[in-house]
Amino acid sequence: MPPQPLSSMHNDISLRVSPHAHNSRPDLAASAMKGIALWAEIESLQVMIMTNMLGTQSRLALDMYSALIGTAAQNAALNALARSTLHKTLYNVFELITSVAGSFGRDRHKLAHCTWAVSPDLPDALLLITQKARLDYEIHVLEWEQDMTGRGQSSTPFPEISRREIFIYRQREFDEINERLHRLAEMHQKFNRLVRNQNVQQPGVSFGLLRQLLSSPELRSKRTQLREKRKKQQALQQ
Repeated sequence: MPPQPLSSMHNDISLRVSPHAHNSRPDLAASAMKGIALWAEIESLQVMIMTNMLGTQSRLALDMYSALIGTAAQNAALNALARSTLHKTLYNVFELITSVAGSFGRDRHKLAHCTWAVSPDLPDALLLITQKARLDYEIHVLEWEQDMTGRGQSSTPFPEISRREIFIYRQREFDEINERLHRLAEMHQKFNRLVRNQNVQQPGVSFGLLRQLLSSPELRSKRTQLREKRKKQQALQQ
């Protein structure tokens, strides 16, 4: 089950927003850090995959890849390289893995880039405030302060962060995220071996790895989604 919004709880739950909020929930903070560390491992594996795609010509390409700013630009460069160097079967698997990574990566990005808070009413949880909610709140505070400065009073109460955009993370939620990221790291490890095997021509080993990869629930689901998407596209073209 995904993390639930704070709005699903009763309205009188207090909130403490602080860059040090995680200090009062050290076990949960360690679980959040584990998710961030797992994503760093996945990114390292992506670089290893790129290295094995290029072989001895990889140094310059890796320097260029590292110089790209933003995940989208790096993903586009990696995808272009995969399309030009991989066998069609491997490229299809690569597309499936990167699609899963896009879905799972959103979990990690929330852990790394959103604002954390705690509540004494929820001692077993960390509260995650989305970037949009934090930005909206800061804008509303600024508008409220300008109203107070211009009129000496405000027609509205002091703003609050939308509780629909605050999510409750207990140990279960962190464990589920980290398990997904761990499976994604394993997919990258197996795919990296597939790319290496393609280069040294070990088809028997590659077949076994390929079968293992494609048997994973996430890749099976993505394959089904892609088939349905292509069927719809073909129907529209007819």
